[in-house]
Amino acid sequence: MDALLRRAQWSTAQGTLGFLTSEAFELVSIECPPEGNRPYFSCVPAGTYQLERHVDGERYPDTWALIGETVSHFPEPGKVRSTCVFHVANIAENVLGCIADVKRTHIVSSASLTY
Repeated sequence: MDALLRRAQWSTAQGTLGFLTSEAFELVSIECPPEGNRPYFSCVPAGTYQLERHVDGERYPDTWALIGETVSHFPEPGKVRSTCVFHVANIAENVLGCIADVKRTHIVSSASLTY
Protein backbone atom coordinates (compact mmCIF):
# COMPACT_ATOMS: atom_id res chain seq x y z
CA MET A 1 0.00 0.00 0.00
CA ASP A 2 1.33 3.46 -0.88
CA ALA A 3 1.14 6.28 1.66
CA LEU A 4 2.09 9.96 1.42
CA LEU A 5 3.85 11.53 4.43
CA ARG A 6 3.43 15.31 4.53
CA ARG A 7 4.69 17.77 7.13
CA ALA A 8 2.79 20.47 8.96
CA GLN A 9 4.17 23.93 8.20
CA TRP A 10 6.00 24.03 11.50
CA SER A 11 8.24 21.87 13.57
CA THR A 12 9.75 22.62 16.95
CA ALA A 13 12.56 21.26 19.10
CA GLN A 14 9.85 19.22 20.84
CA GLY A 15 8.60 17.41 17.74
CA THR A 16 7.26 17.38 14.21
CA LEU A 17 3.61 17.09 13.25
CA GLY A 18 2.63 15.56 9.95
CA PHE A 19 -0.06 13.83 7.97
CA LEU A 20 0.12 10.31 6.58
CA THR A 21 -2.52 9.55 3.97
CA SER A 22 -3.44 6.77 1.59
CA GLU A 23 -6.59 5.64 -0.20
CA ALA A 24 -7.56 3.69 2.95
CA PHE A 25 -6.83 6.17 5.76
CA GLU A 26 -5.57 9.54 6.94
CA LEU A 27 -3.83 10.17 10.22
CA VAL A 28 -2.11 13.00 12.05
CA SER A 29 1.37 11.98 13.14
CA ILE A 30 3.94 13.11 15.68
CA GLU A 31 7.64 12.39 15.28
CA CYS A 32 11.00 13.58 16.52
CA PRO A 33 12.22 17.01 15.38
CA PRO A 34 14.15 17.16 12.08
CA GLU A 35 17.76 16.14 12.75
CA GLY A 36 19.11 15.33 9.30
CA ASN A 37 17.35 11.94 9.05
CA ARG A 38 19.51 10.53 11.88
CA PRO A 39 18.23 7.14 13.10
CA TYR A 40 16.46 7.33 16.50
CA PHE A 41 16.74 11.15 16.63
CA SER A 42 15.02 12.54 13.53
CA CYS A 43 11.65 12.54 11.83
CA VAL A 44 11.40 10.59 8.58
CA PRO A 45 11.74 12.83 5.50
CA ALA A 46 8.45 13.83 3.86
CA GLY A 47 7.65 11.78 0.77
CA THR A 48 5.84 8.76 -0.62
CA TYR A 49 6.40 5.43 1.13
CA GLN A 50 5.24 1.85 0.94
CA LEU A 51 3.63 0.43 4.08
CA GLU A 52 4.55 -3.12 5.03
CA ARG A 53 3.04 -5.20 7.83
CA HIS A 54 5.35 -5.39 10.86
CA VAL A 55 4.98 -7.97 13.62
CA ASP A 56 7.58 -8.09 16.39
CA GLY A 57 6.24 -10.06 19.33
CA GLU A 58 5.30 -8.04 22.39
CA ARG A 59 7.03 -4.78 21.45
CA TYR A 60 5.12 -4.12 18.20
CA PRO A 61 2.49 -6.87 17.98
CA ASP A 62 0.55 -5.62 14.96
CA THR A 63 1.60 -2.49 13.12
CA TRP A 64 3.10 -1.11 9.90
CA ALA A 65 6.61 -0.10 8.80
CA LEU A 66 7.59 2.60 6.28
CA ILE A 67 9.62 1.58 3.24
CA GLY A 68 11.16 4.26 1.00
CA GLU A 69 14.21 5.89 -0.52
CA THR A 70 16.23 6.11 2.70
CA VAL A 71 14.12 3.80 4.89
CA SER A 72 13.96 -0.01 4.84
CA HIS A 73 11.87 -2.40 6.90
CA PHE A 74 14.94 -4.13 8.34
CA PRO A 75 18.62 -3.01 8.24
CA GLU A 76 19.82 -3.00 4.64
CA PRO A 77 23.01 -1.71 2.95
CA GLY A 78 22.50 1.70 1.39
CA LYS A 79 19.54 2.64 3.59
CA VAL A 80 20.04 5.24 6.32
CA ARG A 81 17.06 4.14 8.43
CA SER A 82 15.22 0.93 9.22
CA THR A 83 12.25 -0.25 11.25
CA CYS A 84 10.38 3.07 11.29
CA VAL A 85 7.08 1.78 12.61
CA PHE A 86 3.82 3.16 14.00
CA HIS A 87 3.26 2.84 17.73
CA VAL A 88 1.55 4.62 20.60
CA ALA A 89 3.19 7.69 22.10
CA ASN A 90 2.24 10.69 24.15
CA ILE A 91 5.02 13.04 23.01
CA ALA A 92 7.65 13.05 20.26
CA GLU A 93 10.32 11.86 22.71
CA ASN A 94 8.43 8.54 22.95
CA VAL A 95 8.86 7.61 19.30
CA LEU A 96 12.68 7.48 18.84
CA GLY A 97 12.61 7.84 15.06
CA CYS A 98 9.27 6.10 14.57
CA ILE A 99 5.80 7.59 14.02
CA ALA A 100 2.85 7.92 16.40
CA ASP A 101 -0.75 8.50 15.32
CA VAL A 102 -2.02 11.32 17.53
CA LYS A 103 -5.68 10.96 16.47
CA ARG A 104 -6.05 7.44 17.85
CA THR A 105 -5.43 5.91 21.24
CA HIS A 106 -4.30 2.51 19.93
CA ILE A 107 -1.58 1.15 17.71
CA VAL A 108 -2.36 1.52 14.03
CA SER A 109 -3.54 -1.97 13.19
CA SER A 110 -4.93 -3.94 10.31
CA ALA A 111 -8.42 -2.95 11.44
CA SER A 112 -7.73 0.73 10.69
CA LEU A 113 -5.57 0.13 7.60
CA THR A 114 -7.60 -2.39 5.65
CA TYR A 115 -6.99 -2.59 1.91
